[in-house]
Amino acid sequence: MSRTRTATYSPEQTARRARLKNATIGLVAHLRAYDAKAATGRLTPDHGTVKVTLPGSRLRCDVDVTLADGAPRYTFEDPATGVAVTADDVRTVQRALAPAPPGWPRVVVRTLVVGIALAAVAALTVWPMEASKDFVGDHGPVLAVAVVGLTAVVVGGLELRRVLRRRRVERDGLERLGGAPARRR
Repeated sequence: MSRTRTATYSPEQTARRARLKNATIGLVAHLRAYDAKAATGRLTPDHGTVKVTLPGSRLRCDVDVTLADGAPRYTFEDPATGVAVTADDVRTVQRALAPAPPGWPRVVVRTLVVGIALAAVAALTVWPMEASKDFVGDHGPVLAVAVVGLTAVVVGGLELRRVLRRRRVERDGLERLGGAPARRR
């Protein structure tokens, strides 16, 4: 029967290891919310490791988590440049390893598609009626503002849903991994 060797830590080392564990779990949950595959690695009172597979590729990166003055510090090699990067913020690590897709092109495309669809539906419902042509001619600017407003509401709702989904995935990941509850941002 084999025995595994367990380390005996002092109370200070145990507290430090717990802070490192929460920092690594928080990083893993945050990166998973941005579609990266992340898992915790070895954890000691001195440092923790997070293994990350970048989204959309098989490229792997290890992030070392240490504590500097009680706050987590993340060290990793930037996959694009190969330069070692040290960051004090989870978002900096996320931007380097699992960047969110740029928002504006997606929003513009969604706005154009929804706006054109709403304008087409409005034109098709009004066009067959002869009296409606005069109504559209008289109230064209009001109808255009209504289509633009409805488009803004639909696209805004889609973007809000995307942001809330990321936060929910991160919060659920923290709960599943046993980390500290996420703070409100």
